[in-house]
Amino acid sequence: ARRWTARSQGSPQDVSAHAPSTSRRAAGEHPPAERQEARPRGMDPSPPSFLHELSRGPARTLLPVLAGWAIAAGIILPPLADIVEDYFGSVAPRVVARRGADVTIGFCPVDPAPDRADPCAAAAAQSVTVTGYLDTVGALCAFVVSPGLGRMSDIYGRRPFILATFAVPVASNALLAAYYSSVAHRWAWYVDLWCYLACKAVATTVPLAMALAYIADCFSPHNRAAGFGVVLGTFSFAIFVGPRVGALLAPETALWCAVASSAAGLVAGVALLRETVTPARARTARAALRDGAPRWRAFLDSIAILARDRFFAVLAATAAIDGMAIQGLQDVSQFYLKGALHMSPGLRAAALQANGALGVLVQAVLLQPLTRCLGERRLLLLGLLGSALFVAADGLLGHGLVAGALPASTAHWLYFCVPVPLTAVAMITFPAISALKANHAHGEEQGQIQGALNGARSLASSVGPLLTAQLWHALPAAPYVVYYALASVILCAFLVAACTLPAAEGPIAGGRLKEPLLDGAADESAEEGWRMPRGDRLSQHRVVAAELPGDVAEGEGVRPAPDAPSAPPQQSRSEPWLVMRHT
Repeated sequence: ARRWTARSQGSPQDVSAHAPSTSRRAAGEHPPAERQEARPRGMDPSPPSFLHELSRGPARTLLPVLAGWAIAAGIILPPLADIVEDYFGSVAPRVVARRGADVTIGFCPVDPAPDRADPCAAAAAQSVTVTGYLDTVGALCAFVVSPGLGRMSDIYGRRPFILATFAVPVASNALLAAYYSSVAHRWAWYVDLWCYLACKAVATTVPLAMALAYIADCFSPHNRAAGFGVVLGTFSFAIFVGPRVGALLAPETALWCAVASSAAGLVAGVALLRETVTPARARTARAALRDGAPRWRAFLDSIAILARDRFFAVLAATAAIDGMAIQGLQDVSQFYLKGALHMSPGLRAAALQANGALGVLVQAVLLQPLTRCLGERRLLLLGLLGSALFVAADGLLGHGLVAGALPASTAHWLYFCVPVPLTAVAMITFPAISALKANHAHGEEQGQIQGALNGARSLASSVGPLLTAQLWHALPAAPYVVYYALASVILCAFLVAACTLPAAEGPIAGGRLKEPLLDGAADESAEEGWRMPRGDRLSQHRVVAAELPGDVAEGEGVRPAPDAPSAPPQQSRSEPWLVMRHT
């Protein structure tokens, strides 16, 4: 290797090595020119295809876990608004039921009787308020826990944290099913609905951050936007399947089917899920901790990555503002469709199915071409604009129906013609933000950056439910005002991203790697797009991997030629060896 390095630099030493001899050919060696042309597999500079990484990589082992969780959430969505309103309408003016007999199933239908109209309206406002406050508590918990869990997953691996966090939704679904069965059958033991509401507050935020970090490990930077789209596409498919199951089955049967679906996903994760954090990356993440600092300091230091540069700060602000509006929207959407648009559970399930079908189309078919044409930044702006438009359209439909300008049937088909397609456009916001933050962080920082941004988003999301709950409680006869306010917040996120989001400064820029090929202190060479060691050039250490001995090709390093200029001693971490990095 030293002889061929010197020859590639034009050194006059060992000229006899330039001519291949018969003995060298007999020993199985090839001339340097022939050897340089034989590029080994794995050194192809072209990026792997998305389908190859999806079908051959570990990402396919996460999909059953996500599908089980998402299908369970889709099954629960149609009857959930009725269950919560029946609870608070039955126990009014109290907030907590003393026993199961206090709750009346079907107390608040879509069109209640005149004597129950006021109690059901108060129950809807109470439901929004309670779920808003509990989601605020859950978002604050996610803000505290997510960055630390992401950092710990960089050190100890993704698999145990994914399985632990996905076990929480299984428990929350089981509590909801047990509550409904105990009320329906008047069981001797009674599980209160508050148990489910408290568990649900922390069951919907933390698992997603772990799944995003896992997906970032599984895909190359060029395919990460499509990889995150797979996550959202899985949810869209589940929304397409789950609500119809929940609408067709009896509520009790549907709830226990949701428990079975989430439990099956967790069992599939235990059996199939593979680890994506290699020991080398775990050592690098462990070494990134401050010397002598206790391990629990990782929980406190993880959020500081968002202040590393302006790009991450603005992206975190955009994700936080958008998350505040989306979390508030999720809390009131089912109550709004039932109360303002007068949609039955079957019609609400059909609306969710339409959203799921269009979401699958966008995520599975259109996302990757859109990413190549627009880039992640323009994709983010398009998604934020679509979000603001669909929320405003929902508000306009509710306003027209409440004011009497639109009949219910006209408002229903307009809902499927305008807000539902715009919802499909809004679904590209999530993969765009996820790809932007993943592509501009190093491999050993994926868990930390996903957890930190999820924590910042969760902190802002704690404000959204409070605002929507207060607005709904102050204006119960005009719930469309809540949607106008949420559309304004999303429009602010669009303006922040459009005006202040700078060009990326992370490891990836323009689709080319910015990491150094050789370890040591490095500075950037803008003309070549690589980080070069100071005092050296890549051509002075040009090595063909196929020409190296087995132990050297595995990454131990290459000793430079004697006449090759080398970096100062303080600039190399392993003098005189230069450690090769796999790219």
